[in-house]
Amino acid sequence: MIVLFIGWCVADVKDWAIQTFASEAIAQKFEDEEIDGRILISLTVRSNEAMEKLGLTTLGKKGKFLKVTDELAGTCAMTHLYILHLVNSSDFLIV
Repeated sequence: MIVLFIGWCVADVKDWAIQTFASEAIAQKFEDEEIDGRILISLTVRSNEAMEKLGLTTLGKKGKFLKVTDELAGTCAMTHLYILHLVNSSDFLIV
């Protein structure tokens, strides 16, 4: 299943953060900083300073964040490749 997280609003990212880190405090920081789906996978939040500001203060939490957001970004890249395949073939995308 492909999740179109790029369209996530701040509340969606907050829910994701709660599920990912099991921490309301961390999730609240994502909301306070107005992190939406596009910002979530951008370089903006991948710096050590940004991760610290979001409450990701341990190496484990930072590593988990980078791994999960890399996976999300990979999903995004695969979605784009799939759409390009559909556009360039006789397949049809039914939504």
